[in-house]
Amino acid sequence: MVPGKCDLSCIWCNFRGNPPDEQVEFDQLSRRLKDLFAGGVRDVCFGRHSSEPTTYPDFPRLVRLARRTGFRSISLLTSGLRLADPAYARHLRSCGLSRVFISLPGVDGPVADVLLGKPGATAAKLAAIEHCAHEGMRVTVALVFVRPALRTMRRSVDALRDVRSRCPAGIGLSGNLLSSVADPTSRRYLLFWPTYEEVAWTMRDVRTSMRGFLLLGSDAPACVARSIPGLKSDGRPLPWVSYVKPARPCGKCRLASKCPGVFAGYLQRLGGRRLLDPVQGTAPPAADPKTLLKQIRELKMEPAVPALLARVAGSLCRPPDVKNMYGGFALRAIEPRQDRSVVVALEEAAGARNSLDVRVEPAGPSSPGIVRAGTLALSYAQKGCRDTPNRRQVLEAIAAALQSKA
Repeated sequence: MVPGKCDLSCIWCNFRGNPPDEQVEFDQLSRRLKDLFAGGVRDVCFGRHSSEPTTYPDFPRLVRLARRTGFRSISLLTSGLRLADPAYARHLRSCGLSRVFISLPGVDGPVADVLLGKPGATAAKLAAIEHCAHEGMRVTVALVFVRPALRTMRRSVDALRDVRSRCPAGIGLSGNLLSSVADPTSRRYLLFWPTYEEVAWTMRDVRTSMRGFLLLGSDAPACVARSIPGLKSDGRPLPWVSYVKPARPCGKCRLASKCPGVFAGYLQRLGGRRLLDPVQGTAPPAADPKTLLKQIRELKMEPAVPALLARVAGSLCRPPDVKNMYGGFALRAIEPRQDRSVVVALEEAAGARNSLDVRVEPAGPSSPGIVRAGTLALSYAQKGCRDTPNRRQVLEAIAAALQSKA
């Protein structure tokens, strides 16, 4: 875990607004690396979805240390913005970096830059991909399947294949289907998570250009994964998501015993009638990119939300070496909402699939608070969530943390 603030603000990211990890001394990171190696680990990857290693000043030094320690593969999960500088890419390669993972929502700059939350980010990512490949690093590019980018996905694949043809090291190219989110009813989810029918059309369109193109989606239903060409799903349920098996069509499905079911949010959003339309996928995505981008720009927080977000994140996000546990549930994400509230997403730490979303908002006559924390009211974000003793314990633990930092 390398501290470093992410230099993008991707509109679909579940970690948007989270503060960066607290700074960790280099000696502490060094000890972690050596402990991993002593434990038999030989491949190390720096980076995770809530941070950006290249914004950490000592990152090249850390890569050099990993090489000297003896790791055979040193990888980086990155936004790629710093690597748009060829000198920095060359420096990391000389330090021992061997592989880079970069994701982007297509190569259409006007659309992708809005999705990434930064002007010029798309061009910077493309430059980073080419620089890293030219330096001999293995580059893996994941095209993120968000709705505004679907119509231009084939053009994105063609552009990246052209870049790959100019690079001696080659570029791995695949797609990435967004993971199901804890709050499927949020407007952000409604705008960006594509229907399976839209995914089916996009994959058929892309595979006319690149026959072997694969799309990775961890929790797609077994029948959907079988119906969409190139979609690879391991069928593993996500611990923070609820799944259901409706009588129609799951009741008679031969794959039902091997499938966790359908993401409940998909049914909430589309209803059962359109559950398995992806077997068709003959029409292009209905969403026009320009219309969606206009809606994206309208997703503006109320003035009070940033301050509330900072308070909640500052109270609940502890140092990296301390577990963020509240009543037996682990903190997964903190996300602002359009109704001037902040939702804290948690998942049960004991390996069960239970999840819980807690809504934090300013206390007032209309706020349905179950537990109060000074001027804040805490309630459940899920509809129909019962106030059982163990759930209340989670709310009270979060309220105590908020009051301790007040």
